[in-house]
Amino acid sequence: MGKMQSDLGFKGAVTGSTTFSTFSSLELLILKPYRFIIGIARRFVASFGFLVYRNLPLSTQQKIRLRHYAFKFMPTLFVGLSSYEAWAYQTSTTRLQDILLPKELSAAKRIMIFLVPEHNAMSGGIYSIFSIAHQMWRFRHVHGYEVLVMTRPTPAKMSYFRNSHFRNFENVFRFDQILRFVEAREIYLHIPEYAAPTFLDYLTEEESSYLKKLEKLHINILNQNIKLMPSKTQLRALRHFCKDLSQSVAHHAYYNQGIANTYNLPTLFMPAYTDLSNYPPADLSKKEKLIIYSPDESPHKKDCLEQISRELPEFKLVEIRDITFDRFMDYATRSMFSITFGEGFDGYLAQPILQGGIGFAIYNDDFFPSPNFKNYSNIFDSPEDMVTGICAKIRHLSKDQQAYKMLNVQLSNEYSKLYSFDEYVEQIKSLSVRRFGLLPHS
Repeated sequence: MGKMQSDLGFKGAVTGSTTFSTFSSLELLILKPYRFIIGIARRFVASFGFLVYRNLPLSTQQKIRLRHYAFKFMPTLFVGLSSYEAWAYQTSTTRLQDILLPKELSAAKRIMIFLVPEHNAMSGGIYSIFSIAHQMWRFRHVHGYEVLVMTRPTPAKMSYFRNSHFRNFENVFRFDQILRFVEAREIYLHIPEYAAPTFLDYLTEEESSYLKKLEKLHINILNQNIKLMPSKTQLRALRHFCKDLSQSVAHHAYYNQGIANTYNLPTLFMPAYTDLSNYPPADLSKKEKLIIYSPDESPHKKDCLEQISRELPEFKLVEIRDITFDRFMDYATRSMFSITFGEGFDGYLAQPILQGGIGFAIYNDDFFPSPNFKNYSNIFDSPEDMVTGICAKIRHLSKDQQAYKMLNVQLSNEYSKLYSFDEYVEQIKSLSVRRFGLLPHS
């Protein structure tokens, strides 16, 4: 089974089944001399400082006063070293990107670019963009574009070369490298919704001029979270800059004619899809008394968790934070229950269900595809209902194995009806040739 939309905020790094640092092996190789210098500098400061301090002909009171000033100064020094390390990392990234930018792109006529945040990070949206980009590369014979991933333009010019938080095949390049595509006649840009309002503000004059001179420029807004989607007014400048503007939406809940009309944009449903074929689900008999929950902040979170700790002390509570996707899937497979305090219809609800467990959420119209989900006992009507009722439901489902398994099967079937790899591929092909499902009514 390999389906699912995600909104996961994991940190760390993973490649294959091995977890390591947040740098790729190539980045580590280029960073090695810089890190060596930083290590020597830190050891020198510590050793020299101790030697001088020990041999100074000062009274005990004077040494205490000196130590006080030294402790005030040391953080500034180490911040400087950390800044150097950040500069070294960015320098190594730039070198890698310059060396490994495919040479054929300089002669390519048609190029498709997916923009991602400038930081090497993990979220459901980032995961989805990488997945779509990879599938677009697989079907380049269908649409005829060269496909690559770039970090969005920003004033700080930050970027990275490989996303090391989940398994992927994409090298990441800087947006300013677009100027090297000297033969390009057509560029198809995919921009995350949150980045759309500031995209033009962060372009250099040269980059802006380059895009304006293209024979064809298409911009598609990746509307993956309706709450982050800018207003129609905020998109006015982008629409003026690019006449061929569209949106793809990731949730059934807001894929409708009303959204197409509101934004006056051709609209396509582009489901978020996560391949879980490498993570076999676990039977209830193999699960642990473990409850995982999302890192989202919400007013009822503290009360809910305290209620569970008080009434169900036999269960271990684990927040999903600062871990890799592989590690999360290990928790999702082992846990009996999960709780999402975020969107509701997200990966914290679905992945544990698809791994044989039960997830709890609060219903909302923004993300749930249908009010029918309110008929399931694991979906609450309000935060108050969750706080007062979740322990009783956990207790009941823990004792009644038949009820637990039946609910899991019903929920898994709901996801099977909503998502399939074949539909995902067809929608990617439609997006590649700009065949939109909904056109705005004027």
